[in-house]
Amino acid sequence: MRHIEIKDTRFSEEDTNIDVTPDIDSVPPAEIGKAISAIITTMNQSLGKNAGHFFIKEIQNSLGDEYYSTIKDMGVDLGLMQLEHEIIEWEKTI
Repeated sequence: MRHIEIKDTRFSEEDTNIDVTPDIDSVPPAEIGKAISAIITTMNQSLGKNAGHFFIKEIQNSLGDEYYSTIKDMGVDLGLMQLEHEIIEWEKTI
């Protein structure tokens, strides 16, 4: 994640709020996949039961086939993450 800088643009007129350095190309795809998975999982948990369900669905719907295939090759299976989230929420209700 040290190759990615997220800028707080709430009080700025800058258009660019994410900078990615060229050094990111040296990071193995599996490591990037772990980071993506961790970010999605954390966001999903933070959003709560109902919003979390739609969060993963929106990511799936927003990604084109090429990007979905790319992150799946990195080890990020959004369908599996969605299923895991639903099972965890279902277990809480039982």
